[in-house]
Amino acid sequence: MDSKPISVKTSAKPQSKKVILSKNIRWFLLILVSFINGVLAISGGVFSAAATKIKTDLSINDEKFGFLGTMCGCGNLLGSLLFTLLINCLNNKLLVILNLLIICLGHFMVFLSQNYFILLSGRFIAGLQTICLFLYFPVWVNRFGVQKYKTAFLTIYELSGTLGMVWGYIVNIIVGSDKWRYGFLIEIVIELISVVILIIIPGKYFDKNLFFF
Repeated sequence: MDSKPISVKTSAKPQSKKVILSKNIRWFLLILVSFINGVLAISGGVFSAAATKIKTDLSINDEKFGFLGTMCGCGNLLGSLLFTLLINCLNNKLLVILNLLIICLGHFMVFLSQNYFILLSGRFIAGLQTICLFLYFPVWVNRFGVQKYKTAFLTIYELSGTLGMVWGYIVNIIVGSDKWRYGFLIEIVIELISVVILIIIPGKYFDKNLFFF
């Protein structure tokens, strides 16, 4: 009997397309993440600049005022643990957007409420999510920065945090210590604008499988 050729079907799946991140796009994203990093420091600058007025408005002593800062630090501590879980579970772009929205919620609680415990909760929520971005952004910059300018990328990013504190002082000067809450409102507005920009940006720019020439 003549033997018939046997066709063999392979189950191999086509390889997923690699995502190319060009140099220009990486420069743009560096500016964006550095800008957001600076914006996140505005509230810290406002707290420092208007400390006396804040204590007077809330009728709290130095210890309670210090506890507001400590509560933000407690949020940072828990948030750093939360980050290690979320970074592997969520799309990176979605992670950044959710963090910004939750930070806005925390600051909005501070903006609206006179209740000390609600203020503590707002500071805790903001600290919980802020640290996730503070941990993610340097990793992104280090991994996807233009190799030739890697040191410059990291320097620009780190300086943006210090510049954000300066922005906080400037905001306090503009609105006045009597209206220190509006410093939080200004940060909320800028963060929401950043969220809109991130929504427009293709999700592949934050893809874990990125590579570049």
